[in-house]
Amino acid sequence: MSTPRQDAERAKTAVKAIVDGRPFTDAAGIMVTAEHAIATLLIVLYGPPQRAAAMLNEALVPGIETRLSFLDTIMQNTRREEDRDAVEAGYMPLQDYIAKWGPDKEGGEA
Repeated sequence: MSTPRQDAERAKTAVKAIVDGRPFTDAAGIMVTAEHAIATLLIVLYGPPQRAAAMLNEALVPGIETRLSFLDTIMQNTRREEDRDAVEAGYMPLQDYIAKWGPDKEGGEA
């Protein structure tokens, strides 16, 4: 198994443990557990709280923001491809596609 795949599996395992069967309507409680886990992990890895906080600000937060941005781009591209398929299948008018996504590089054709 590749390292990225192993990391994804570890992340899934961690999320399952943090959520622990609670409903997503308990987002506040789940986030408190996640905050506690991250704070504990940073202190275990980097020692003093000041140093752990520095690593949070310098490495963890920018890394999470980058990962979320990347996932947003993937999701947006998937939605655009689905809409393009809908135009080709005749389920979505081309004008609606262009209004939503702008013209494609090919001059507006889906």
